[in-house]
Formats: sequence, C-alpha cells, structure tokens
Amino acid sequence: MNYLKIYDDLILNAKSENRKRNKENYFEEHHIIPVCVGGLNIKINKVLLTAKEHFVCHKLLTKIYPTVSKLIYALWMMSTTKKSYKRDYRVGAREYERTKKEWSKNFSGENNPNFGRKCSQEVKDKLSKANTGKILSEKTKEKLRQINLGKPSKIKGLARSDESKLKNKIGNTGKSHSEITKNKMSLKRIGVPKSIETKDKMRIGAIGKKMSKEAILKMKNNANNRPIITCPYCGKTGDNSNIKRWHFDNCKFKN
Repeated sequence: MNYLKIYDDLILNAKSENRKRNKENYFEEHHIIPVCVGGLNIKINKVLLTAKEHFVCHKLLTKIYPTVSKLIYALWMMSTTKKSYKRDYRVGAREYERTKKEWSKNFSGENNPNFGRKCSQEVKDKLSKANTGKILSEKTKEKLRQINLGKPSKIKGLARSDESKLKNKIGNTGKSHSEITKNKMSLKRIGVPKSIETKDKMRIGAIGKKMSKEAILKMKNNANNRPIITCPYCGKTGDNSNIKRWHFDNCKFKN
C-alpha cells in the first residue's frame, strides 16, 4: 500500500478547502513534514485538519517513518486522549493494542530516552519539595493499591544502609499517625505472631524507658474496660486478657 500517496492526497484535500478556525468548526494544526524528521515550524508547513483526519495522518506517518519513535509516541498519545478533548473519533480495541505494542517496543529498555539517566540531587530536592504535604485521596490510594496488588515488593529483603535509616528517622521525628491510620495498623497486626528476634528487640528497646503518666493512664483504662467472658465448659468468668490460657479450648473440663 502506498501510504505516502494516501497521506499527500489527504493533505491536499484539506488545503484546498481553505479552512479557518472558529467556534462552529473544530480543527487541529498539523505539521505536513513532521518537525522530528526535519520539517520547519512555519506557516507553509502547517495545515488544519479535523480530529479524525489528524489521527489518520499520524497513523500514516508511522507507516512512512516506521523507525521514528517520536511519531509512534504522538500516535499513542492521540489514542489515549481524554474525553474532555473535542475529538470526534474512537480508537478500536485492535488499533489501541497495535499502537500500544508499537509504543512499548520503541520506548522500552535502551530505546527509552530516560534509560540509564539519574536524577541530580537538585531535581530530587525539587520533586521532594513539590510533593511534601500532599495528601492522597482515598480513591487515589485505592487505585495505587490495586495497581500494586500481587506484585512482589522491590525493597523486601533488602538491607537498608545506616544513612537511609537515619534519613527515615529524621523525616519521621515529630510526626504522629491519625486515629484512622492507628486503627488500620492495629487491625493488620492482630493475630500476627512475633518472632523471638522481634520480641528481643522490643525488650531491649524498652529497657530503661519510663512510661509517661498519659501512657500509664491509657493502659489502666484499657485494663478496666476489658470485656468479661465466661468459659462454656466450667463457668469460670474473667477478662479476655488471660482467661483463655487456662479455659475455653484449654479448659480441663472440655472433654
């Protein structure tokens, strides 16, 4: 198929209509010879196309210049246009899949313009500053959770450096979790057994520490508010902190 001839005919037809932008007619500006292959950003190299014509032209350009990754990227972006744009075409499933594969092929690994590049400390600081204090909505959190669901953790099992630990410590100093976060963390830990190593770390970390009056009062109130339960085998009653050790499934009258 002569893609170049089809492309030229489409451009000539659009130019012959002497189109102008206005409120009634929606047109998009298109470079006849793409800038990425040597075209100039001048009036004679531009033409007004309908949204559908624009998409078709870019699809033809990927056939005419199959090795130019920027043209493949442009077509991919047009295939994933948001509904808010005034575009009167819909990309079918097959066309979407084909474009997606081409885009992925041309922008993976060493073909990606950012492959091997590392952010400078200045860029990292800017990104950090821009995101500091941002609070993600529950909807966004759920989206991120669904995206990463079932994926293996990239950092699980990796030993952190002392510098990394110190940065985390400084970054979290003075921060306090909300009651919602505390409840979530508490529910996740219910029923999870602690290893002997973890218990030893907790014991060593608590040596010499004095509990505040507020913490003591909380523990006292929690102890006083424990529900009273009754063993179904012997009728013994008590709070649920220790009674299950000798009663319920461990009761001598069970059998």
